[in-house]
Amino acid sequence: MTQDITCAPAADGGEADPPDSRATEFERFYRDNIIRLITVATHMFGQDAQDLTHEAMATAFQNWHKLASRTPGERFNYVKQAIIWKGVRLQDREANLRPRLRKLLTPGEQEPVESRVISAEGALELLQHLPSRQRVALILTSEGYTAKEISKLTGVSPSTVRSQLQQGRATLGRLRRERGDERADA
Repeated sequence: MTQDITCAPAADGGEADPPDSRATEFERFYRDNIIRLITVATHMFGQDAQDLTHEAMATAFQNWHKLASRTPGERFNYVKQAIIWKGVRLQDREANLRPRLRKLLTPGEQEPVESRVISAEGALELLQHLPSRQRVALILTSEGYTAKEISKLTGVSPSTVRSQLQQGRATLGRLRRERGDERADA
């Protein structure tokens, strides 16, 4: 997630400063540090490094009004710390979720989904009628995961996850209509 910063051309044909000089300062900071930060993140978090670094840089941009007065080293450490926090949270989410995913994806094993995830009466029973991959995608989406995050956890592409979500929702809607649930079309 990056912010595009555009500048109007100057009268001499060069590029004029943007109206907000903080944006220019951030642009310089980004250009000077992005490779180093991605390298640090790669050593810590492997394949998630680029995403984590860009998310941390987006956070730094949002807080640049606080960071602008700090030294370049303090700014670098701020972003590095943001990468670490985001990476640790991601690893914790994945570690806590893996055992549940294994149970849901094991053929023939129909572990009930926790009732706090799906609040509608009878929804747990309806979920059991879905193929395991659709069930997992719907549950993770209800817990706030994006298609990209689900794809990393399940080992399929984000477009496959979106397809599983679409098919799962369609099947749940059909099942609810068949059972006479008046909210099925809502």
